Amino acid sequence: PGQGEVKTRLARSVGAALARDFYRLCLECLREDLDWMERHSSLEAVICPFSGEDVEWCRQFWGGHPVIPQPPGDLGARLNAVDQALRRRGFEVTILIGSDAPTLPPTYLLQCVGGLSRAEAILGPTEDGGFYALASRRLLPTLEGIHWSAATTCAEVRQRLVHRGFRRQPAGVRQGD
Repeated sequence: PGQGEVKTRLARSVGAALARDFYRLCLECLREDLDWMERHSSLEAVICPFSGEDVEWCRQFWGGHPVIPQPPGDLGARLNAVDQALRRRGFEVTILIGSDAPTLPPTYLLQCVGGLSRAEAILGPTEDGGFYALASRRLLPTLEGIHWSAATTCAEVRQRLVHRGFRRQPAGVRQGD
């Protein structure tokens, strides 16, 4: 990540250099968490940088993980594109996570995936109204137009899922199974 291109809201209060250092530490924490998850589950991490310009840097930083750059667009459009790309590669379940939750226990992400036995999508809500993860058993509905980084973000995504017919309990799963 280039100077001044990451954690721009944080950079306004602490400066670009500290914001970039914080982001780098977040990425290092996430790399440890993803390695842990791959050792303790059947999950496979795929790295999806902000743009194609970051692919080489990601390959060096993340090691052997596949890299799929995000296309241009708002965050919703980028999340949809990543979800679609992963499904084209044969992934039946996706869990989209951000890179800036260094204190999040990786077990929370495994719980999100585990929750998909009872629901078609799982949101891991945060105290500020956002979410740390979005797991899904099927293609996500369009997320364009969501108010990102707002107190209503998680609620808006949840409403979008409900509106598109995502069920709490998938068909064929009985209570108690």
